[in-house]
Amino acid sequence: MSNVIVILMFINRDIDKEFELADRTHKIVALIGPRQAGKTTYLQERMRNVSNAEFVTFDDVDVLEVFDSDIKLFEQRYVAGKTLTIIDEVQYGKGAGQKLKYLADRGYKLWLTSSSQLFLQSKVLSHLVGRVALLDLFPFNWAEFASARNAQPKLTAMEKTRLITEHIVYGGYPKVVLSTDVAEKTEILKNLLETALIKDAINFFGIDKDAELRKLVAYLAYTTGSLVIFDKLSNDLGINFLTLVKYLDILEKSNIIKRVNPYYTNKSLELVKSPKYYFVDTGLRNAVLSEYPASLDNTGGLFENYVFAELLKTGHPVNFWRTKSKAEVDFVISQGQRIIPVEAKLSSQDMRIERSLHSFISRYNPSEAYVVSLNTNEEAPVNVNDTLVWFVNVPELLERLKNAGINK
Repeated sequence: MSNVIVILMFINRDIDKEFELADRTHKIVALIGPRQAGKTTYLQERMRNVSNAEFVTFDDVDVLEVFDSDIKLFEQRYVAGKTLTIIDEVQYGKGAGQKLKYLADRGYKLWLTSSSQLFLQSKVLSHLVGRVALLDLFPFNWAEFASARNAQPKLTAMEKTRLITEHIVYGGYPKVVLSTDVAEKTEILKNLLETALIKDAINFFGIDKDAELRKLVAYLAYTTGSLVIFDKLSNDLGINFLTLVKYLDILEKSNIIKRVNPYYTNKSLELVKSPKYYFVDTGLRNAVLSEYPASLDNTGGLFENYVFAELLKTGHPVNFWRTKSKAEVDFVISQGQRIIPVEAKLSSQDMRIERSLHSFISRYNPSEAYVVSLNTNEEAPVNVNDTLVWFVNVPELLERLKNAGINK
């Protein structure tokens, strides 16, 4: 692999206020998210304001060996007498839950990072109830991306479309965003993909048939946003059914893809119906295919994935809606009794209220709905049976959700 050097600057993250609250109220704060999404950089920047702080990483085999073999020696070397200890890539530690509980109960302040959702498993968290605050940190969302690119507060429609297109094509990983050369961007994404697959998925989870995993990832990239029917996919790819389910779980735990379940008022039905999978970052999805389109024409699936990724990165868990008659709404955001349907339409020429959205509105009577495209300028909404349907681009969607108090 080529070595690509990118000079990084620190970009303020939307997580700041949430992190400060978590740090005041918990002994342990853990940032969970994809590798190289900026977790370590974020904590090291905050560490600059803390005197007598220590940083260690479990990518260092010597540090990891001490943690695994003797927690009291680890305490003595890296924690005792420190105002704060940052432990990077904590998912590699053996018996992490019980050992972190020991340190927290001794009164120590810990900040952690994990690029694997294994940290979220009950065998770890069961030891840390009341002691740990878990925060997600993903690659740059639109607002962070615009800040990193020094975008002006008031962009022309053409400028905004150009920046959104770049964000869609190359994604939001900090090193990619802060690189100014297209060849460097694609090389960084290639290396990121290999790191995510090899270090986090293949090596960490002990996969011995990496060709099968790569074939599955490529299939998901080509069919972004399609229903995944497990037995059919197993037959099509020639992968054992149970192995297929295992691979999908590993890819999700490695923060490469996210599962999206169908929306039902009866929540138990979500668990037995066919899901969809989207990539956490569209740049990584494009790296899988080695395709970085110069034009977004005929890339509706990629744009749909981008809308999903932005909702995910800004803290909006989503479902999709599909009926037996195949009426379908791309995303449904739910918060308590409030539900908001969102349709992704790449071209502004497709910005209309289709039959499926009409069906959803008739059945659920949401107060608002959104049809999102690449370059639509926000206009007055259309009233459909007392539901206000807004036609917006992605930044406008995110801003309206934020202003409406639809948050994590």
